[in-house]
Amino acid sequence: MGGFFVAMFLSNFTDSAILIFVELVAVTFLWEFAEYSIARFRKNTAPGWKDTILDIFLNFLGAAIFILFIK
Repeated sequence: MGGFFVAMFLSNFTDSAILIFVELVAVTFLWEFAEYSIARFRKNTAPGWKDTILDIFLNFLGAAIFILFIK
């Protein structure tokens, strides 16, 4: 549900749902890159594709819920 709260934060700066989703793409990319980089730096196993895809899906689901029901 992180996408819900990111969308809530971004809605303070814009009223455009499209712009919120575009900015969410940037935040999601940076978050997943940081997650992968930290795991590699610490020599842990990097997150798998299932985890990454689930994170992305849940981010956009949370943002869609915010935009549809709150906005």
